[in-house]
Amino acid sequence: MDAELEAFFREYRVDTDLFSEAHFLPMDRQLARFFTYYRILKTALQLGTAPRRVLLTDVRDVVFQGDPFQGLPALDILAVLEDPSMTLATCPFNARWIVGGYGESMLKQIGSARISCSGTIYGSSHGLLRYLLLMIKGAYECAPLARLQMLGIDQGIHNVLVNRYRVPVMENGQLVWTLHYVQDSAIRVSDGRVFDPKGHAPSVLHQYDRKAALVKLMDELWGGQLA
Repeated sequence: MDAELEAFFREYRVDTDLFSEAHFLPMDRQLARFFTYYRILKTALQLGTAPRRVLLTDVRDVVFQGDPFQGLPALDILAVLEDPSMTLATCPFNARWIVGGYGESMLKQIGSARISCSGTIYGSSHGLLRYLLLMIKGAYECAPLARLQMLGIDQGIHNVLVNRYRVPVMENGQLVWTLHYVQDSAIRVSDGRVFDPKGHAPSVLHQYDRKAALVKLMDELWGGQLA
């Protein structure tokens, strides 16, 4: 990090850590982060410094336009659904990740289910610690282990976990609006904010970079800092 970024992090109280767990297995860094999340959260619980509520989130394709915890249900774990127009089987990406990690039989079992994105997950510290243990366990279930190097395999593991353990889910757009499969016509922009067809402005916009109009908006708002 350069001096400017270090100063930015200090101003906004951002702590940094390294994905050292990626050295334990030959795995993609998007999966490695779940091992790192576990270490950080477990240490915080042991030290008595763990937060009451946690959002595990992507960075590159996420922006906030409100308090991400405002109105959050009091649950130990809460996954976020994507647009109902796609299922795990009809989405070519999710189908590939599930088959890649668990085989065709798993896709047949859960393929009709809605997609949940591993990029935004809510919970209490204790609840998310249990979720992260299951994610780690799921990684070791993938065969062969070389599949863990597949970009996006964490998404396959997450969706198997959500369906196998019936993890509570939140509808898309309630707090987090995951936009990849949302129709462009359903997205409205007014005064620098993004609204759904009902006039609701979700607090968290995820996968905004799949929409050219929103990439342009964010560039205008932030001067290219998100690029």
